[in-house]
Amino acid sequence: MMRKTLLVPLTALAMSGMGVTSLPALAADVCVNSAEHQLTNTDHTRQEVTVAVQQRITECSEKAADIVTLAIGVYPKLASDITLAAIDAAPDQISEIVEAAVAAAPDQAEEIVSAVTDRLPTASGAAPSPAATSLGVPRGGSGGGIGGGTTASSS
Repeated sequence: MMRKTLLVPLTALAMSGMGVTSLPALAADVCVNSAEHQLTNTDHTRQEVTVAVQQRITECSEKAADIVTLAIGVYPKLASDITLAAIDAAPDQISEIVEAAVAAAPDQAEEIVSAVTDRLPTASGAAPSPAATSLGVPRGGSGGGIGGGTTASSS
């Protein structure tokens, strides 16, 4: 008798989980197909392509530069969007991502770099470097101080 009461809840538990799909299962489903298959079978919209790029990088643990190269090859007009999506997914690989994007779409190099520097101003050196501040280098021109100093000129 105890065996029947034990089997019924286990069967009910097994059947109740059949209709629920967990997030790891969805990630596994995405990663089953090749990146090329996923990218070529999207709706060809900017949003669908960028989501696919981010999924391949974050959920499938694929190298961002490889996904960027492949995605730009399939959707060259979305090179900047693909680059930014990859950077969002793998900010620690920014150099490799930009390099791969520019190599995949050299005619759009300026647009790609501009999009990246607009999104991430520190990528273009807009913020003071930690090395300069740790060395005590004063802000301002070569005259030093806190502004208003003289700078060298050829006048």
